Amino acid sequence: MKILLLLHILLLGLTGKPYNPVNDAIMQDTSIAEIQSVDYDLKIYPNPVENGKINFEIIDDEITEIRLINIAGKEVLVRKINFGTSKARLELHDVPNGIYLVRVRTIKNKIFVKKLVVSSQ
Repeated sequence: MKILLLLHILLLGLTGKPYNPVNDAIMQDTSIAEIQSVDYDLKIYPNPVENGKINFEIIDDEITEIRLINIAGKEVLVRKINFGTSKARLELHDVPNGIYLVRVRTIKNKIFVKKLVVSSQ
């Protein structure tokens, strides 16, 4: 039951309905940036994360920032990459199990948002 409620809240946050802390966390600092609804250029794997490590790959762009946002809209992790890279890896050993949103900003000022499940054993 709790899982269904969390998924419902997550989906409402992505639809742009009035005030939602998850949506506000995603949209923060994006007045210039373009939110990408088609995010096939960004690969995030493995998902779900079970070993505490996650990889990011982007085509024809470079990653400059990665933010991990929990279901309540709180930023759990922020990693800034000064020179940009097409591949990045994060260690999530201290991140509790749950459903998160990953917000990736690129050097071309595009923003990609994807769902991530952390399920350490």
